[in-house]
Amino acid sequence: MNNRMKCQNAAFRLQAEAYKHQNDNRSGRKPLRQFNPCPKGLIYSGELRLVESRPMSLIWNEVVLTPCECHPNFTTDNCIEYEHDTTHNPYLKVNRP
Repeated sequence: MNNRMKCQNAAFRLQAEAYKHQNDNRSGRKPLRQFNPCPKGLIYSGELRLVESRPMSLIWNEVVLTPCECHPNFTTDNCIEYEHDTTHNPYLKVNRP
């Protein structure tokens, strides 16, 4: 799996979890009015637009050091786990029902 695909997998999973976190914490049964993207997911998404990607260790360092209310105890091990999880990536047909 190349770095671009890893970043894509992690970005989709982080944003899906951020949406779920915000939707669960809303008051009443009103729909979610505004989605605030996960800052950690935005780092991975930003890597997708670059022609030459940075080494994954630099990306991990930036992701782990970025404060985020939906993923407060995020570690490098979580980065690796999220990068290899393809269940939230809509562009892949792997692990789909």
